[in-house]
Amino acid sequence: MRMVFVALLAISLGCSSNGDGGPSSGGGGGENPLGQAQIDEFVSAHNQARSGPLDPPPSPALPKVSWDAALADSAYNYLAKCTSSDGRMVDHNANRTSDYAALGGSGYVGENIYAAQGSAATPTAAVNLWMSEASDYDYAANSGSAGHYTQIVWRDTVRIGCAIVTCSSLRYSSSILCDYAPGGNVNGARPY
Repeated sequence: MRMVFVALLAISLGCSSNGDGGPSSGGGGGENPLGQAQIDEFVSAHNQARSGPLDPPPSPALPKVSWDAALADSAYNYLAKCTSSDGRMVDHNANRTSDYAALGGSGYVGENIYAAQGSAATPTAAVNLWMSEASDYDYAANSGSAGHYTQIVWRDTVRIGCAIVTCSSLRYSSSILCDYAPGGNVNGARPY
């Protein structure tokens, strides 16, 4: 079976639990069901990506990100709805910042979305795909089609919250959504 991976950038989503801490099927919302191993994999993959090698190397080095449970719950609550305008993959959450605020968070929230067909989406696969955009970004000109990459390496981003859900009604059903605070990709600014 051929695997197809698709990535998107921008907002916060939520997902529903299947009760085992693994990917869930679309449905309700509430507390993010990810297990500690998946949380650790998300944080580790992001911190490994942020530690480079990056071109140009950031000076000083980028700070590590940590897990934000409220940000993860916000991502989960949106992703669980499996909202899609085209039936292919989950749409971005235009209300990610206010959804996070409703759970006690503050500030602008950035978002990356990843979806796979043919296999379960994993934290490492999602971060690796997003980071593959690095060659599409021109740091000197601050241009290129690399919004997932620049969000991951955005210096001011220090908190992440991610969710995994299976949206069986969508073509790319295995979905990951990561929210970032403070969010990146501010017009006219470089990531670091």
